[in-house]
This record gives sequence, structure tokens and C-alpha cells, in this order.
Amino acid sequence: MSLSAKQTGAADLTVLDGVDQIAEIRELKLTSARFRPGGRALVGETVPLFLFWMQYANHQDPERNTGAGGQVEIVSQKPDQVVLKCTGTTASGACLSSMVLTIRSLQDPVRYVYSVQATLDVISEQGWLVTPNPTQGEVEFVNFWPDGTYSPNPNDPKRYQACCFVTPAGVERIPHHHLETSDKHNIVMNRGDRFLWLQEDENPCLAILTENTVTAGLCAYMWDAHFAYRICREGKDILLPAGSHFEAGYELTSLDGKEAKPIVDRAVDRPAPELASIPLYVSGVNRFTRTLQNIKSDCRYIWPWEAERDSASTPVFENNFGFDDSSCLRIDSSGAGRSCWKVTTLGPAFGGDPFVGGTKYKLSALVKTSNLGGKAMIAVRLHRENHGSVFDIQGYETFTSAQVLQGDSDWSMLKVVTPPLSPPPDRLHLLLIQEGSGTTWFDNVLFEALS
Repeated sequence: MSLSAKQTGAADLTVLDGVDQIAEIRELKLTSARFRPGGRALVGETVPLFLFWMQYANHQDPERNTGAGGQVEIVSQKPDQVVLKCTGTTASGACLSSMVLTIRSLQDPVRYVYSVQATLDVISEQGWLVTPNPTQGEVEFVNFWPDGTYSPNPNDPKRYQACCFVTPAGVERIPHHHLETSDKHNIVMNRGDRFLWLQEDENPCLAILTENTVTAGLCAYMWDAHFAYRICREGKDILLPAGSHFEAGYELTSLDGKEAKPIVDRAVDRPAPELASIPLYVSGVNRFTRTLQNIKSDCRYIWPWEAERDSASTPVFENNFGFDDSSCLRIDSSGAGRSCWKVTTLGPAFGGDPFVGGTKYKLSALVKTSNLGGKAMIAVRLHRENHGSVFDIQGYETFTSAQVLQGDSDWSMLKVVTPPLSPPPDRLHLLLIQEGSGTTWFDNVLFEALS
């Protein structure tokens, strides 16, 4: 083994072991990173490893991440180690990020180890506004996604079936499914704690090196993990003043199947009591009889109905009442706000069929109301490519049912049909909406493409 680095741009370089490339940095992002000589890249190009700090919320905003003005430099090189320094700022220069990446080759067993020591400094007198995140920390120093963990293409193999969180107290397992359950949220990690993706012949492992407590979370969409510091309290924004300073450290390694087996054998599932109360979206008529507890098949393309609520409302998965069975979706509210049940996981980004240009789409549902002070309706909300940001829901087009329900009403069929959509959408959401106080039930929901 003989490690070396070759600069290829201001924020780009290649790392070699002899003549074999083992990793690249492109625009401050680590990609094509291998952990064993001749092994496959565990960090790929689909989701590279960002070597700069960011906020979890709105991280695509150039003022919320420090990837601007990126530079990487070779600090030192030895046959068994290269040391690289990556620096960047927010677009305005409000914050300065520095990450020192050390790549070492070990002999027993033969492997590569990637270690990062990171600092973040707020240098602007205007400070840095940080938005709260209820499910993990806000100031993020690493988002790790092992290549192949999730693909929207059903023909691609699924790598890794679960994550494991290892502490001195034991091993907790987080199964890979797309439900936003509490086992994925607010995972408290301290120095020496490890987070792994299992079970394959080669399994990536992230270990925390910092003395400060980290609050991590696992994404329900792609099963990537975010590691960050919690600084917001009571769900409020915080303005970090100039002089605010953060430090973090982590190490990436891989374990083979034999090394990982004792961890797998000790693992117990983290509690996820919500599994019994999250309805699943199905193709065809949604009667709300299925939960993940009664499905044993591959969960890669099973997606939930999600609740969107204000503080005065309570969306409920009803299992004692329905139109023609004992289940449906319900919304109770004591206020004047808007709440809904929604599906946002349709189309090719979620393993579904592409939307076809020129097609009309129809959403129908049976709806019942009681003492409704506002109105109940259904809607289709969609985004088309080159029509604003896919992250800006306010810019989506919305088509709402012509009929709405108010007061007390028995089961009624509501329908909405879009016009022919050309160009086709790349995102499409189904919405079951209540505005105002009272109660609404939704059942037998059907979404279909019309010729």
C-alpha cells in the first residue's frame, strides 16, 4: 500500500493507493470512496458525502450550507496516510467551515479508514439564523448515505436491511421502512458510539469522535443518517451571534459480515409504537385496512399516508368506523385552521411509474362531516419540471374538488379531475382536507389516470 493524493481542481482531488483510485473529492464532496483494496465504493455518486457544515432545514439554501467558495488542499502525504483540508463558506460568507479529512491504510485487517475533524465559525456580525428541527439536531456536520441503500428503480438491488446504533448500553436496530416513526428520531450519540448499515458482505460504520453530544436521525425516504448538534429550544429559531464556534469529529470504517455478526445478534428493535397507527397507501381503492404490522413483504416501495396538522387539530387513523368496513381516516379540530391527510410519494422518485404527458388524473373519495364549521374537500397538488423549486410547496399547482362539504353531511362522493397535464408532473400529491372546526371522515379513496 502507498497512499497519495493528486489535486485536480480548487475543490477537487483524487486519492490513490499505488495506481488504484480509492476516493475522489468533487466540489467538497467525497465520492467513489472504497474501504477495502479492490472493494466496491461504499460512498458513491448518487449521494456523496458533503465535507462542509449545513443546517438540516432548507439545506439547499446557499445561506444554510457552507459549500460556497470551496477549496481542498493537501496537508501532508505518507505511504500509509494522506491528510486533506476542505474549507467553504455560506454564500454571503457569514459562516466558515473547515473539515480535515485523514485517510489511513491499515494492515490488520487490510482496509482504509476515513477520519474527519470539523470546525464551524460564525463570523458575520449579522449572525446566522438557525431553524429548529424536531427530529434531530439542527447544525449538521455529516449526512451519510451508503451507496445502494435505496433506489427508486425496482430493478436495482436493495443493499442493507437495517441500521444499528451501538452504545455501551447495547445495540438497537432500526428496520428500513419509509414510515416516519420515532425509532428514527432524536438518537442521542456520544463519543465512541457507532451507527452502522447492515447486513452485507461489507458494512459501513460511522463512529462519533467528538466529546459533545450529537442528536442524529435516520431519513425515512432514503435511509441516510444525519448527525448534528441541537441548538434550538421550544421549536423556535435562534440567531447564532458572531464568534459562535462548533467542533465535531467522526470516523468511517467498514466491517465484513463476520465482524458485523455479533452486532446483529445482540440487536433489539428500537421502539416504534406508531407502526400500528400509520395507514399505508395502496394502488387502487384505499380502505385503510393495512399497516406495516400486517405486511411481511419487501418494504422498499410501501409508503404511508401522512398527517399535516395545526395545533388545534388531530388527524386520526380510525379503526372503529368507516363507510363499508371499520376503518377510515378522520380529522378532528377545535380551531379555524387547515389540516389534511396526504400522500406525497407517487411517481418515479418513489419507485412508481412515470407520469405520462397529456394524461388527466382523477382523485375520488367518500367523505362524511359532523358539526363542521368550515369545509371539507379533496385536492391534487403537483409540480412540473422547470416550474419553480420542487422544494417550494407553495409554488405547486393545486386542483380542488368542485364540491365541498359543510355542517353535518352523510357519506358523499367528492371528485377532482385535472386537465390534461403537459408537460407531465414530476411530483404529485393527494390531499384530504378539512378547514375549520368539527370532524371529517374520509374513506374509499381512489387515484387513477384517465385516458
